[in-house]
Amino acid sequence: RLEIGLELFWSMSAIWILPLPRVARTLVLELCLLLGNQG
Repeated sequence: RLEIGLELFWSMSAIWILPLPRVARTLVLELCLLLGNQG
């Protein structure tokens, strides 16, 4: 659980720092929500 949380944390940080398109950010947010609901 902790390892997955760290991966999500670093991936989210990289996504907000890097100039990625809004679509990529939306997809990651949806993925995080799905993982959170499963957990």
